[in-house]
Amino acid sequence: MRWGARLASAGLATTVALAVATGTAAAQQGNPRQVPNGSTCQSLLGKGSQQVDVEGPNSVTMFKGPGGPGQIQATEELDPAGQVFNFSITGPYAARAVIVHSALAGIANAWVYDSSTGFPAGLAADQGLHATIDPATAEYHSIDGIAFCVIASPYNGTV
Repeated sequence: MRWGARLASAGLATTVALAVATGTAAAQQGNPRQVPNGSTCQSLLGKGSQQVDVEGPNSVTMFKGPGGPGQIQATEELDPAGQVFNFSITGPYAARAVIVHSALAGIANAWVYDSSTGFPAGLAADQGLHATIDPATAEYHSIDGIAFCVIASPYNGTV
């Protein structure tokens, strides 16, 4: 192989690797919908997803679905109040929605990942999720719980 072809191949491989490596980090997919606090996956989406409840950021939750075992990792971002988090799902699953319940508000934030938002097979990772914002202080409410609406997805890896 000629040197020019080798360098072009290496450059293409580096570009692809960089795009893959940064794809998840820049995932924050749009603004949340506001739904009543206490909403469930079934009330938000109807049938077809499995609800997996997570205590809050900085947790790893194992679950068993129809495709076998799965794992959800919620990781707190560098936020002084600890109210912003990222998530990643391993196993043959993806989130169809994530509902972040607020401790003080009557509403919750819901991120929906479906064909209307460009993700018909769900999403296996996202960042920058949070509870609702207090209009009086412009700060996030405390997180009272997180519900992941999980579906089988052929695009994710295994545990």
